[in-house]
Amino acid sequence: MMYPIIFDLFRDMWKNIFNENFIGRHGEQLIYETLKSIPQFRGKSKILRNVFIPKKNGEYTEIDFVVITNKGIFSIEAKNILGDIYGDERDKYWKAVVGDEEHSFYNPILQNEGHMTMLRDVLGGRKYYPILDIVVFSERAHIARLEMFSKLIIVAERPQLKGCVKRFLKTWDYSIDDDDIKDIYNKLEPFTHDAGRKKMLHIANMNRDRNK
Repeated sequence: MMYPIIFDLFRDMWKNIFNENFIGRHGEQLIYETLKSIPQFRGKSKILRNVFIPKKNGEYTEIDFVVITNKGIFSIEAKNILGDIYGDERDKYWKAVVGDEEHSFYNPILQNEGHMTMLRDVLGGRKYYPILDIVVFSERAHIARLEMFSKLIIVAERPQLKGCVKRFLKTWDYSIDDDDIKDIYNKLEPFTHDAGRKKMLHIANMNRDRNK
């Protein structure tokens, strides 16, 4: 009898649809596809996903995407938060509002600044490479009000990301040569190895910190 098998299949599909990890992975995949579609991120540019840089305490910092281009390095923080987003570049916490409920979350710009500091430490050397800050919200979010002051930071919903990057790069005249792109990629690519295990450790550490 096929009914129990069919029921189990639909049950598993239903769980996946509403599983936060599944939604997060799906959202990151959509952002990845968007990044690949940006003309300035094609050609000899490199896109790295799930870059795990070790901390001194043995834990890891995860950078969702690092894009290495002739215009610089983009450190990209992907947010899969539901609701209307309210924030200020200078505030420690932002909030997401869904109906009558709201919750706060750590300012992703500040979060990404920490990522960029770690990238600079890894790259080291005498050469200066501009590292630019991008925060991307999935379609589950709507940026309702955002106070921004820096012109070197992009905060966008995924459908607007492509246009935001193109407009930004029109006024950005810094350049990196092809050999530097290869060198930066070779230094960062090893940090994407064994990403599955590192991600599990990273999530476990975040959950532990929340429950303290």
